[in-house]
Amino acid sequence: MIHAATKAVEKVLRCRIFRDSLPRGADMFFDLERHFGSHEFKTIFDIGANVGQSARAYHRAFSKADVYCFEPVSETFDELKKNTATLQRVRTFHFGFGRQRSTCFIHLNNDSRMNSILHNETSREESIEIQRVDEFVETASIGFIDLMKVDTEGFELEVLGGAERMLREHRILLLHVECEPLQTDQAFVPFTDLIRLLRPYGYDLFGIYDQQPFWLASKHTLLYFNALFISPELAKHGATPESVRLSRCEKV
Repeated sequence: MIHAATKAVEKVLRCRIFRDSLPRGADMFFDLERHFGSHEFKTIFDIGANVGQSARAYHRAFSKADVYCFEPVSETFDELKKNTATLQRVRTFHFGFGRQRSTCFIHLNNDSRMNSILHNETSREESIEIQRVDEFVETASIGFIDLMKVDTEGFELEVLGGAERMLREHRILLLHVECEPLQTDQAFVPFTDLIRLLRPYGYDLFGIYDQQPFWLASKHTLLYFNALFISPELAKHGATPESVRLSRCEKV
């Protein structure tokens, strides 16, 4: 009876109803809460924070986490600061990350989410500061990054190149990266390139989220998605971010 009623509602509303749990990959925050507990997360990096969309979501989802937001474009950074001003656990930094400390030009788009160092589709540009993740965490005395999100319009491999020590030592427990399924001419890093970079460090795939088909359904294929990678220690059954930190003799 209940099953028949559920199916009838699903047919009318054109949706799926899940009573006990969502399938893996439907909601990243639900999956992290289910497997690890949101209270376990202490340090979040939002690289390519834009105007704070992800930062606000992280602040809501992880009640004990400090959220470090990095945004190199001046106008966008001002919006980020304004949008997170009331969030006490959110910290904002006006620079980007890359393989080496430097300054470079970023190309500005009318949609700030599409600002890109690599892809020059506009005549407007701005000089920005680039730092290295490895150097920043050492200066800031950060032992572990529980979750690091990287959304930099194709510059992700350069960002990760500057986090080589953190990856090698498995001090980034979860890595959330926007990517495309296969090599195309789009402004995304290929998923295959991420696998090639991360597998030697022992990272494996935890889940795929936010699958985006081509705009206006011009193709029946994926344009991009967010891949979530997990470190070897956290991937073990029963492990949590806190247990990993404790096992590595880190202060929590």
